[in-house]
Amino acid sequence: MKLFYSIIIVGLFTACSTNSDSSNEELKKETEFTKGKYVRVDHIKIDKVSDAVGGFGLISEITFHNKNCEFDYVGLSMSGSYEVDGNKVFIDAGGQIGKLSMELIDNNKLQGTGFINGIFMNVQSQEYLDYKEKTKDLYYVTKTVVLRSLPINDRKVMVGDTLFEGESVIIKEDKNGWAFIENKQNRKFGYCKRSILEAY
Repeated sequence: MKLFYSIIIVGLFTACSTNSDSSNEELKKETEFTKGKYVRVDHIKIDKVSDAVGGFGLISEITFHNKNCEFDYVGLSMSGSYEVDGNKVFIDAGGQIGKLSMELIDNNKLQGTGFINGIFMNVQSQEYLDYKEKTKDLYYVTKTVVLRSLPINDRKVMVGDTLFEGESVIIKEDKNGWAFIENKQNRKFGYCKRSILEAY
Protein backbone atom coordinates (compact mmCIF):
# COMPACT_ATOMS: atom_id res chain seq x y z
CA MET A 1 0.00 0.00 0.00
CA LYS A 2 2.82 2.38 0.95
CA LEU A 3 4.48 1.57 -2.36
CA PHE A 4 1.24 2.45 -4.19
CA TYR A 5 0.99 5.89 -2.52
CA SER A 6 4.68 6.52 -3.14
CA ILE A 7 4.22 5.88 -6.87
CA ILE A 8 1.24 8.28 -6.98
CA ILE A 9 3.18 11.04 -5.16
CA VAL A 10 6.20 10.67 -7.45
CA GLY A 11 3.88 10.74 -10.49
CA LEU A 12 2.17 13.93 -9.33
CA PHE A 13 5.51 15.61 -8.62
CA THR A 14 6.82 14.65 -12.06
CA ALA A 15 3.65 15.96 -13.76
CA CYS A 16 3.84 19.28 -11.89
CA SER A 17 7.51 19.63 -12.70
CA THR A 18 6.86 18.88 -16.39
CA ASN A 19 3.99 21.39 -16.53
CA SER A 20 6.16 24.05 -14.88
CA ASP A 21 9.00 23.45 -17.33
CA SER A 22 6.52 23.56 -20.22
CA SER A 23 5.06 26.87 -18.99
CA ASN A 24 8.52 28.39 -18.60
CA GLU A 25 9.46 27.21 -22.09
CA GLU A 26 6.28 28.76 -23.57
CA LEU A 27 6.97 32.06 -21.78
CA LYS A 28 10.54 32.03 -23.04
CA LYS A 29 9.34 31.49 -26.61
CA GLU A 30 6.82 34.34 -26.30
CA THR A 31 9.50 36.82 -25.23
CA GLU A 32 12.43 35.53 -27.28
CA PHE A 33 14.40 38.36 -28.88
CA THR A 34 14.25 38.51 -32.69
CA LYS A 35 17.18 40.00 -34.60
CA GLY A 36 16.68 42.28 -37.58
CA LYS A 37 15.64 45.84 -38.36
CA TYR A 38 13.36 47.73 -35.94
CA VAL A 39 11.74 51.12 -36.61
CA ARG A 40 10.05 53.51 -34.20
CA VAL A 41 6.28 53.61 -34.61
CA ASP A 42 5.31 56.39 -32.20
CA HIS A 43 5.63 59.66 -34.07
CA ILE A 44 7.20 62.54 -32.20
CA LYS A 45 9.57 64.02 -34.75
CA ILE A 46 12.91 65.43 -33.59
CA ASP A 47 15.24 66.93 -36.20
CA LYS A 48 18.18 68.01 -34.07
CA VAL A 49 19.64 67.62 -30.60
CA SER A 50 18.48 71.05 -29.43
CA ASP A 51 14.85 70.02 -30.09
CA ALA A 52 15.06 67.15 -27.62
CA VAL A 53 14.88 67.47 -23.85
CA GLY A 54 17.97 65.63 -22.67
CA GLY A 55 18.56 64.26 -26.16
CA PHE A 56 15.60 61.87 -25.96
CA GLY A 57 14.20 60.00 -28.96
CA LEU A 58 16.98 60.79 -31.41
CA ILE A 59 17.17 57.27 -32.88
CA SER A 60 14.31 56.20 -35.13
CA GLU A 61 15.58 52.84 -36.38
CA ILE A 62 18.09 50.18 -35.38
CA THR A 63 19.26 46.91 -36.94
CA PHE A 64 20.47 44.02 -34.77
CA HIS A 65 22.95 41.53 -36.24
CA ASN A 66 24.56 38.58 -34.42
CA LYS A 67 26.56 40.62 -31.90
CA ASN A 68 26.60 44.12 -33.36
CA CYS A 69 23.94 46.69 -34.24
CA GLU A 70 23.65 49.68 -36.58
CA PHE A 71 21.55 52.82 -36.18
CA ASP A 72 21.16 56.42 -37.36
CA TYR A 73 21.83 59.16 -34.80
CA VAL A 74 20.84 62.68 -35.95
CA GLY A 75 21.72 61.73 -39.53
CA LEU A 76 24.95 59.89 -38.73
CA SER A 77 25.33 56.14 -39.31
CA MET A 78 26.71 54.54 -36.16
CA SER A 79 27.31 51.06 -34.80
CA GLY A 80 27.76 49.36 -31.47
CA SER A 81 27.56 46.04 -29.68
CA TYR A 82 24.63 44.64 -27.73
CA GLU A 83 23.65 41.86 -25.37
CA VAL A 84 20.31 40.42 -24.31
CA ASP A 85 19.71 39.79 -20.61
CA GLY A 86 16.25 38.41 -19.87
CA ASN A 87 13.74 40.89 -21.27
CA LYS A 88 16.33 43.67 -21.59
CA VAL A 89 18.54 44.59 -24.55
CA PHE A 90 21.64 46.57 -23.56
CA ILE A 91 23.42 48.50 -26.33
CA ASP A 92 26.96 49.82 -25.99
CA ALA A 93 27.17 52.66 -28.51
CA GLY A 94 30.34 54.22 -27.09
CA GLY A 95 31.29 57.91 -27.27
CA GLN A 96 28.93 60.52 -25.87
CA ILE A 97 25.91 58.26 -26.41
CA GLY A 98 27.26 55.60 -24.07
CA LYS A 99 24.95 52.74 -23.16
CA LEU A 100 21.32 52.43 -24.23
CA SER A 101 18.65 50.07 -23.01
CA MET A 102 15.48 48.63 -24.49
CA GLU A 103 12.83 46.37 -23.00
CA LEU A 104 11.32 43.40 -24.81
CA ILE A 105 7.53 43.87 -25.09
CA ASP A 106 7.19 40.72 -27.18
CA ASN A 107 9.42 38.90 -29.67
CA ASN A 108 8.92 41.59 -32.34
CA LYS A 109 8.47 44.78 -30.32
CA LEU A 110 10.83 46.83 -28.12
CA GLN A 111 10.39 49.82 -25.81
CA GLY A 112 13.42 52.13 -25.70
CA THR A 113 14.41 54.87 -23.27
CA GLY A 114 16.69 57.93 -23.40
CA PHE A 115 18.33 58.51 -26.78
CA ILE A 116 16.38 55.55 -28.18
CA ASN A 117 13.08 56.43 -26.53
CA GLY A 118 9.93 55.02 -28.15
CA ILE A 119 8.23 51.84 -29.30
CA PHE A 120 10.03 49.92 -32.05
CA MET A 121 8.66 47.12 -34.28
CA ASN A 122 10.52 44.49 -36.28
CA VAL A 123 9.89 45.33 -39.95
CA GLN A 124 9.62 41.63 -40.86
CA SER A 125 6.81 40.94 -38.40
CA GLN A 126 3.18 40.53 -39.45
CA GLU A 127 2.20 43.11 -36.85
CA TYR A 128 4.38 45.73 -38.55
CA LEU A 129 3.04 44.85 -42.00
CA ASP A 130 -0.52 45.19 -40.68
CA TYR A 131 0.42 48.52 -39.10
CA LYS A 132 1.84 49.82 -42.40
CA GLU A 133 -1.30 48.76 -44.27
CA LYS A 134 -3.51 50.48 -41.70
CA THR A 135 -1.56 53.75 -41.83
CA LYS A 136 -0.68 53.88 -45.55
CA ASP A 137 -2.95 56.89 -46.24
CA LEU A 138 -2.23 58.69 -42.96
CA TYR A 139 0.22 61.46 -42.13
CA TYR A 140 1.36 62.52 -38.70
CA VAL A 141 1.84 66.09 -37.51
CA THR A 142 5.40 66.97 -36.50
CA LYS A 143 4.68 70.42 -35.07
CA THR A 144 1.68 71.95 -33.26
CA VAL A 145 -0.02 74.60 -35.44
CA VAL A 146 -3.32 76.45 -35.85
CA LEU A 147 -5.32 75.50 -38.95
CA ARG A 148 -6.26 78.24 -41.44
CA SER A 149 -9.27 78.76 -43.68
CA LEU A 150 -7.05 79.66 -46.68
CA PRO A 151 -3.55 78.52 -47.72
CA ILE A 152 -1.81 81.82 -46.88
CA ASN A 153 -0.08 83.51 -43.95
CA ASP A 154 -2.30 86.50 -43.35
CA ARG A 155 -3.75 87.92 -40.14
CA LYS A 156 -7.09 88.47 -41.91
CA VAL A 157 -7.45 84.78 -42.64
CA MET A 158 -9.76 82.94 -40.24
CA VAL A 159 -8.04 80.43 -37.99
CA GLY A 160 -9.62 77.28 -36.61
CA ASP A 161 -8.70 74.29 -34.52
CA THR A 162 -5.25 73.59 -33.19
CA LEU A 163 -3.50 70.66 -34.83
CA PHE A 164 -1.29 69.01 -32.23
CA GLU A 165 2.05 67.27 -32.72
CA GLY A 166 1.53 63.53 -33.14
CA GLU A 167 -2.03 63.74 -34.51
CA SER A 168 -2.97 61.61 -37.53
CA VAL A 169 -4.52 63.32 -40.56
CA ILE A 170 -5.51 62.69 -44.18
CA ILE A 171 -4.31 65.09 -46.88
CA LYS A 172 -7.26 66.08 -49.06
CA GLU A 173 -5.33 68.64 -51.16
CA ASP A 174 -1.60 69.26 -51.58
CA LYS A 175 -0.61 72.40 -53.50
CA ASN A 176 2.06 75.13 -53.40
CA GLY A 177 3.51 74.03 -50.07
CA TRP A 178 0.12 73.95 -48.30
CA ALA A 179 -2.08 70.98 -47.44
CA PHE A 180 -5.78 70.85 -46.77
CA ILE A 181 -6.10 68.23 -44.07
CA GLU A 182 -8.82 66.37 -42.25
CA ASN A 183 -8.83 64.61 -38.91
CA LYS A 184 -12.09 62.66 -38.97
CA GLN A 185 -11.77 61.42 -35.41
CA ASN A 186 -11.55 64.92 -33.92
CA ARG A 187 -13.55 66.59 -36.72
CA LYS A 188 -10.79 69.01 -37.63
CA PHE A 189 -10.10 70.39 -41.10
CA GLY A 190 -8.26 73.31 -42.66
CA TYR A 191 -4.94 74.36 -44.18
CA CYS A 192 -1.45 73.92 -42.75
CA LYS A 193 2.07 73.90 -44.13
CA ARG A 194 2.79 70.65 -45.99
CA SER A 195 6.30 70.54 -44.49
CA ILE A 196 4.97 69.67 -41.01
CA LEU A 197 3.30 66.45 -42.24
CA GLU A 198 5.12 63.16 -42.65
CA ALA A 199 3.93 59.77 -43.85
CA TYR A 200 3.78 56.91 -41.37
